[in-house]
Order: sequence, then structure tokens, then C-alpha cells
Amino acid sequence: MLPIVSLSAQKSLVLYLSFDGNLNDLSKTRLKGKLEGKADFIDGKAGNALLFDGKSSVEIPHDKALSLTQAHAISFWLKWGGGGASWCPFVAKRSADGANYQCWVGSDKYLITIMGQRLCWQRPLCLWVRIGFLNYDV
Repeated sequence: MLPIVSLSAQKSLVLYLSFDGNLNDLSKTRLKGKLEGKADFIDGKAGNALLFDGKSSVEIPHDKALSLTQAHAISFWLKWGGGGASWCPFVAKRSADGANYQCWVGSDKYLITIMGQRLCWQRPLCLWVRIGFLNYDV
């Protein structure tokens, strides 16, 4: 996974992980990711990326800024090598009353859920794909 960011969006940016050898957040919120399991820092699409072993994850501690109660965009690069027969949550923020947003990766599809609305599409294997979703209806 490789995050992307526009310089013009930096004022409202709430999370930016560059994966430059660490899981530090370069946005104004300065959150710190915690690696659960094993992942390696590798060359990505543009800059660095994380290579997960299929059992690992990065957890960001809860922060009010991540609840995204206003219009927002989430964007990242993903290169999926295949494998896995069931759906795996890839990016998710859950709240007590249900999911705020989440992106799932299946054996041959991506699924994005934003505030209960679902988008699903076929995905190519072993290619970098930019995934981005906008939510104006908050």
C-alpha cells in the first residue's frame, strides 16, 4: 500500500503515512501507526510501500479527526498479488454504531463501503491500482 497526498490538501489532511521506514503520520494530527504482525518496507509505485504477509496489519489509534463527519476523500495505491478466498478488510474505521468507512479486498474484487453504501468492482492482479473514494454526503 502506498498513500498519496496533494499539497493543496495538507491543511485538512488528517492522516498521511509515507512508509519511509516507519509508520509515523506526517499530517497535523501526528498519529503513530502500530504494526501488528510482520510487514516489510519496500519500493512502491512512487516512494515506499508496505508488503504484508497476509496476517499482519497496521493499526492507528482512535482519534476524533479520523471519524470523518464532514465531506472527505481517502486515497491509496494497492498492489494485490492474489491469494485468499475470503474478504479481508484493508482500510477501515469503525464506530460504535457501525462502520464509518472501509475497503475490503477479496480474491478477485475490491469492495468499498462508505456510510452503508457499497461499491464493488473487479481488480487486476499484480498491478498497482490507485483506489480513491469521496464522500460528500455526510
